[in-house]
Amino acid sequence: MSRKVIAFLAISIGWSALVGAGLFFTRTALDSVVGIAALAVLYMPSPFVAAVIVERGIRRDRFRVPRRTARQILGFLLAPIAAILAFTLLYLSVVFVAGNLLRLPLFGAVALTPTEIMAGAAALLGQAAVDAAGPPPPVLVLLLVAIWGAIVAGWTVNGLVAMGEEYGWRGLLWDEVKPLGPVRANLLIGVAWGLWHAPLILQGYNFAGHPFAGIVAMVLFCIGISFALTALRERTGSVIPVAAAHGMFNGLAAILLLIVPGTPALLTGPLGLVGAVLFAIIGVGLSVGVTRRSRAPLGAALSGHDRSQPVDPNPTLTGHSGT
Repeated sequence: MSRKVIAFLAISIGWSALVGAGLFFTRTALDSVVGIAALAVLYMPSPFVAAVIVERGIRRDRFRVPRRTARQILGFLLAPIAAILAFTLLYLSVVFVAGNLLRLPLFGAVALTPTEIMAGAAALLGQAAVDAAGPPPPVLVLLLVAIWGAIVAGWTVNGLVAMGEEYGWRGLLWDEVKPLGPVRANLLIGVAWGLWHAPLILQGYNFAGHPFAGIVAMVLFCIGISFALTALRERTGSVIPVAAAHGMFNGLAAILLLIVPGTPALLTGPLGLVGAVLFAIIGVGLSVGVTRRSRAPLGAALSGHDRSQPVDPNPTLTGHSGT
């Protein structure tokens, strides 16, 4: 690994360890208002800040946007939506077949009625929360509303928060390690990204009751989803759709947990082994057709430069720590 990669990993993972320790020793609940604020402001942006420190500025080329044809603009906007919709449909289909139809023991089942959703929500959130919320809408309505909300959140606030991670993982780190090839590069990124979550997993984040097995599960999930996110980066030439997809998944994951009650989180939950495999499959699908020939015109359009003019291969805004 290069010195840049080592410095980036040391800063981002070291930072996460310090913030995680602070939350632990102050006994701050991660789902409290203070805990959520600390995660959003102090923890999640650490890869972005680490990348800016290591590179001494912000790389503008990672924020490319399409400027020419409607097709390129639509591809830019719809690629992350397509990836998350594909995951949602695949995941619910797998759980329905394995859990509802075959009744395999390691799977839960897709909730098909409001009563089943309320029972799952009570197990997840507590009966008091369910009583306060009242009866849910039909499952299909709930899912469609959740998908729309996730799309909006992914392209707004959730995507902005996710950029704090993605500029580091699928920005700097992907740029540095992709010469290793997609498999080895995503293994490295996924392991680093999963371990970056470890201080939170140890405190019950995502895998309550499984602090150490949860770290392993998170590493595996991060490897799987990294295949999909790096494929989005390669297809669009930008980290913006990558952050949007990340934000969409974050907005949708909680609803998926309600719709698939009783599914073991480590193995067959959305963030479990099944989720990791499905995202890896989606990443392979996104990568099909991403050849040097197909990327060149898109890269030219995204850059907004005349290819006949010289272009700085490493444009950097020095002296700034944010945009």
